[in-house]
Amino acid sequence: MAVEARAGSGVPTNRGWLAIAWSKTGYMFPADAVVGVAGSSKPAAYAIEGYSGTTVGPTSRFSLGNTALASGTSGIVMRFARNGTDGAVPVKYSGANQIIWAFGSSSRPTDHGMNRGGKAVDFSCLPAPSSSPPPPPKLSPPPPPKPSPPPSAPPCKPSACKRSSLPGYTGSVDLTGKGFVLHWKRQGRQSLSVAVEAKASSGAHKGWFALGWSKTGSMFPADVAVGNLATSASPPAKSAAAVAAYGISGYAASAVKPSSKFVIGPIGFSSTAKGAIMRFSRNKTDGSVPVKYNGVNRIIWAFSPDGSKTVGYHKNNWGTKAVDFGCVPCSNAIK
Repeated sequence: MAVEARAGSGVPTNRGWLAIAWSKTGYMFPADAVVGVAGSSKPAAYAIEGYSGTTVGPTSRFSLGNTALASGTSGIVMRFARNGTDGAVPVKYSGANQIIWAFGSSSRPTDHGMNRGGKAVDFSCLPAPSSSPPPPPKLSPPPPPKPSPPPSAPPCKPSACKRSSLPGYTGSVDLTGKGFVLHWKRQGRQSLSVAVEAKASSGAHKGWFALGWSKTGSMFPADVAVGNLATSASPPAKSAAAVAAYGISGYAASAVKPSSKFVIGPIGFSSTAKGAIMRFSRNKTDGSVPVKYNGVNRIIWAFSPDGSKTVGYHKNNWGTKAVDFGCVPCSNAIK
């Protein structure tokens, strides 16, 4: 792999550091990172286990080979190879790898400020050839082929999603592996019906919880639906609706605001001893992050750490998931 930071990209070209990493969730940690410092001869392997500087450091849990680093006024090029199965976050040869990156101007990795991001990358993706091959020589047309019977349907293969257990929905995926489940059904070509089921086993069923679409898998920019049983909490903002639409443009509470561009409805929120369910529909093209009917949707989620019905800091109760709403469970094909 080679990471190229060209002059003009914003990365300091003759000083500073840059890093690229494999993340489990698309967030900063846990992650396996490769860090290069301008002026050094090769990059190094780092482990990231938290936000503080004490949780970021060199590691031996994954190894690098064929390392090289060149820096100058034209840019920085960092080269390395890594084993596909090493580390806390192995490489996926096919499918979405949650790649995160950051850079800074100091002589060692420190706080990057806003110089960071994330991207879902499929290493099996192949660019189209730059030129078409020469046409084959012209030959006499062969006799017409005999008609053949229509091919039989291929056997159904296991998919990344499961059949929904809720009536009225088709696909589902457990976002946490502990019973915080996203259900969906595509409605025609322009709308998506969603249910977020917080089972008692998830720990999310007693307070508020949220689900949203993010451009990068990070907290912002994002369109988010927030639900709870309180009708006067903020958010949702002093409304009889138990589910409300919000836009997120930053980390501060002031950057989480009601959205009129991201329209949801019909809505519903119900709760029992077995769990809670938030339901809503949204148009495919609304908001700052439209729905993708086929392909990767960067879904983010969060819920109350203490059962509060007033939305606040989620602590460690958050995450992100790559979800394809075109996913077809074997026993329940999505039209």
